[in-house]
Formats: sequence, structure tokens, C-alpha cells
Amino acid sequence: MADTWFSTRLDIIGDVHGCVFELETLIRKLAKRAEADAAKCLERGEPPSPERRFVFLGDYVDRGPSSAAVLEIVMNLVEYNGAIAVLGNHDFKLLRHLNGETVRMTPQLDQTLTEIFQRPSEFSSKVKRFLSSLPYCIDFVGGELVVAHAGLPEHLQNLDTPAAKRFALYGDVQTSGGDGPPIRRDWAADYKGKASVVYGHTPTNKLEWRNKTICIDTGCAFGGKLTALRWPEKDLVQVEAVRQYYSH
Repeated sequence: MADTWFSTRLDIIGDVHGCVFELETLIRKLAKRAEADAAKCLERGEPPSPERRFVFLGDYVDRGPSSAAVLEIVMNLVEYNGAIAVLGNHDFKLLRHLNGETVRMTPQLDQTLTEIFQRPSEFSSKVKRFLSSLPYCIDFVGGELVVAHAGLPEHLQNLDTPAAKRFALYGDVQTSGGDGPPIRRDWAADYKGKASVVYGHTPTNKLEWRNKTICIDTGCAFGGKLTALRWPEKDLVQVEAVRQYYSH
């Protein structure tokens, strides 16, 4: 479902994909800018400052070196009101598996599950409850800003429907007609909505606002960067990936 929040100062963080070192580095960088103690964010889940919150755009797991550690940080921040988070497609697939559904297994999902089940048994239960609680998108400050993992066009905003959830998780996709991956269409090129939309899902090297939308997935797990957008300032804060963890 979609949620509405009224916080106005946000640090929106793109797809983490298990890159825990880069996430910790970015949080320290953002917390320093907010004149807060970064250790409080990482260890106690406190917000970066009284007037700011982190917002996570989903895809916490797979590809990077420590999905379980990333989940622990994000869950802790959300639990203690230091962050707000939406569901990503990789997270949704993990949730479906934890719920006993049949999903297509991949080496990256298998590694994520190995990390989760290496921890005490209550950790997997906590992950399942956490992912089950996440909205597919969040509407901030009365519709001024929408965040969703893969974006959301105007006609699907403020709707709690299967079509809206599917778009928020996967974007505007069509089958390739063969054995290849789905083709992702550029929905933002025709966006004409009133709300600004911040999203991830499709890695990019080009950070730019187009028609009041911006994608901030900069492919950290592929050796790129982990990016945060500070709202309403619209400043971009980035950290370089330590190395390339994953390739197609």
C-alpha cells in the first residue's frame, strides 16, 4: 500500500543491494552534514537530526557482499523512527520466498538467504515482518513528492491497486519476446504530474531531473556509486563503491 508522510527534510537513498560498507559511509557523510552523530544512526536507529529522516528506495538485498547487514541497519532505523522505507522488487522476491512461495532462484538470492539463515532464527522472522510492513510508495507533504522503487506515473499515484504496486516495483516493462530480460520503457520521458518523483531500480550514470523526476540508482553493486538526494535542497551526496561486486 501507499503511505503519506509530512516530514519535509529528507535524505533519500538509492538502491543499496547489500553494499553495507558504502551505506555506512554514506550515512556518516549525511549525518555529519546534519550535524548529528552518525554512530547514533547506525547503532541506535536515531534520525540524522530532529528535523530530518532517511528514506530508502528499496532493493536492500542481493548482489553486494552483505545483504543481511544492510537489512539490519535499515530495519533498525525504521524501527526507531530514523528512516522510512519502501519495498523494492528484490525485497519482494525475498519476501515471497520467506512466505513459502515458489520463486526463481538465482545465485544472488541464494547468497542473501544464506546470510539471513546464518544469523539467529529470529532474524529471518524479523526480516519477513519488516518486508511485509513496507509500502510500495510514499506520498510526502500532501502530494508534493512521491518516492517509489521504480517510479510511479501520475495516473497511478494515490491508488492502492495491483497495477500501481506492480509499476512501483518493476516500472513500465514489457516482455522481450525471447529468453532475455524484460524491456524497461522510459516512463519518465512523458511524465507530466504535479508531484516530483524520486526513484531507483534502473542503474544510471546520468543524474538529472527530467519532467520533475529523477532516478538515483547509480549502480553501487556494479562498481558505481551509492547516491542520496537531500530534499528539499535537491543536493546530491555520493560515495564510490569499494569495488565491483556484481556483473550481469
